[in-house]
Amino acid sequence: MKKIAVLCMLINLVFLASCGGKDEKKEQAKNSPNNTVCESFLKYQECQYKAQGMDDATIKITLDQMKKAWMQAGDNMQTICQEAIDTAKKNGLKKGCSL
Repeated sequence: MKKIAVLCMLINLVFLASCGGKDEKKEQAKNSPNNTVCESFLKYQECQYKAQGMDDATIKITLDQMKKAWMQAGDNMQTICQEAIDTAKKNGLKKGCSL
């Protein structure tokens, strides 16, 4: 009987852990720089950097650093990305690059 109780507890723990994992993944996806607003700005930045003659390695490092900074913003990440887009549009987009 004791083995059955332990087995039931383990099953419950596994179930709870899997439920928590799904919520965590949803939260990470929501706060990921790969969402539509941030992804479009990253593509614009990549185009702008290439137009300036930056090498691919430097572009990758720069964009990765930008993604890390946005991840630290948490819930404000969407707002920050949108503000960056608005600022870029206000200042004039680089010829050949679009948002």
